[in-house]
Amino acid sequence: MRTIILMLDSVNRRFLKCYGSNEPAFTPNIDRLAQRGTVFENHWVGSSPCMPARRDMLTGRLNFLECPWGGIQPC
Repeated sequence: MRTIILMLDSVNRRFLKCYGSNEPAFTPNIDRLAQRGTVFENHWVGSSPCMPARRDMLTGRLNFLECPWGGIQPC
């Protein structure tokens, strides 16, 4: 099985039609991708800032408390 994970920064779910929004945001590509793929309703985050959250996902380690905020690098 092949998996593609898209991480979008600064997108609020209350503006996305795939989550039932009626806001006037125009997101045809995200809507089309959601129709063809899987939309998750719940998630839990180990690190809120962008780069530590990406590091958590790519390495499988929750390490925002172990490393300073920054790019993905060995700790």
